[in-house]
Amino acid sequence: MENHAESLSNDELIELDKASQEAEKGDKEEPVCGLDNKTHRECLGGIEKALETLKERDLNSAGSSKVAHDVEKSVKIYQEIYDE
Repeated sequence: MENHAESLSNDELIELDKASQEAEKGDKEEPVCGLDNKTHRECLGGIEKALETLKERDLNSAGSSKVAHDVEKSVKIYQEIYDE
């Protein structure tokens, strides 16, 4: 490893340092839950659509309402993060 480091020019070392700093900067901007906004929105939308379908098609409306309520309660933290 030491020989490899010695063979790098100053410009190459500067570029490596810049790349490292950019990677660290990108890590700091990552969402709290680890999902980017697009994925977050798609997941929440998919859950919402599935619950609507369940409510519309399930003959046991009391059961589907309870399931929908429980799922919505479970994903509430993700919705709150997305709303921020």
